[in-house]
Amino acid sequence: MTQLDALRAFAVAGVVAYHFLGARVALFRFGERGVDLFFVLSGFLITGILLRCRDLIHGGQSPWLTVRQFYIRRFLRIFPLFYFVLALTWLLGFPDVRAAIGWHVAYLSDVYFFHRAQWQGGTSHLWSLAVEEQFYLVWPWLVLFLNRRALIPVTIGLILAAPITRAWGALHGWNDVSLRTFPLESVDALGLGALLAIGWREFPDRVTRLRMAALIAGILALLAVAVARLLHVPAVHTIAEPLGFALIFCWLVGAAAVGFAGVAGRVLLFRPLLLIGTVSYGIYIYHLFALRVPGMLHLSPTHHAFNLLLALLLTVLVPLTSWFFYEKPINSLKAHFPYRTGAAKR
Repeated sequence: MTQLDALRAFAVAGVVAYHFLGARVALFRFGERGVDLFFVLSGFLITGILLRCRDLIHGGQSPWLTVRQFYIRRFLRIFPLFYFVLALTWLLGFPDVRAAIGWHVAYLSDVYFFHRAQWQGGTSHLWSLAVEEQFYLVWPWLVLFLNRRALIPVTIGLILAAPITRAWGALHGWNDVSLRTFPLESVDALGLGALLAIGWREFPDRVTRLRMAALIAGILALLAVAVARLLHVPAVHTIAEPLGFALIFCWLVGAAAVGFAGVAGRVLLFRPLLLIGTVSYGIYIYHLFALRVPGMLHLSPTHHAFNLLLALLLTVLVPLTSWFFYEKPINSLKAHFPYRTGAAKR
């Protein structure tokens, strides 16, 4: 599944392009959907891990030990960088960090932005990390302990909860920020990734057809959005566009997990692209703060190209340094907390 790292690279590149250039270059406004690609990837990979953990439990391993190993490994991957960046930016006096530090520390950034109904500078992107962490808090318990026959209906219900939430919000006048950051708004992308992992496991002979069905449904949803825009029906765009992209990303993740062949396969195995995918978490966390650095250095606001280039260099170089000298050493500690432990090893 090496090609999935390349998808992470494309996802984070889309987000960075959206935040750095979206206001100036209309094409890059679609980069916001890179977050949805991250959600599909997370749903797919985490659910796959949890299904293997479920096998260990059924094989006699302690369920509480298995849960402990899962959360320790997630902690080692996610928390050190997240809290390091929050502490650093708080110490450097970023006002948007200091204004809501409690919300961000508690992984409630999405709730904070939902209630404020507006973004807040360099911390705006933290909403998606809060959504993922909330997913990690709930989803393992369902996958590991829910009756196997109930897992697919529950996952489908999770997927449907997002467009229903968006429809409710649109009817009640939520603005774009509130619609985007409500905790259930993105669970269709997470749920589709999870459903792909479940189908991969339970129906391996049908998963290709399921992926193609997702692709066709996603294209039809986006066509419906295009027609609705021509007819000036904004609610359809609000409800269907995220789902349409998530469905297409579901097909894309599934295809990359199998492995693209030909030119696409060679592109997705391009080493610099894989490296960017490896450090994509750091790029995502750092990039909006990097965009603020030119202003903090009191560089001329008229030199847009230079300021963007400086921010882009920081967005790449700082995460690379962070990965090799901070994150990777901490991440290596996961070797001390394998999923398969004790009697299950034999």
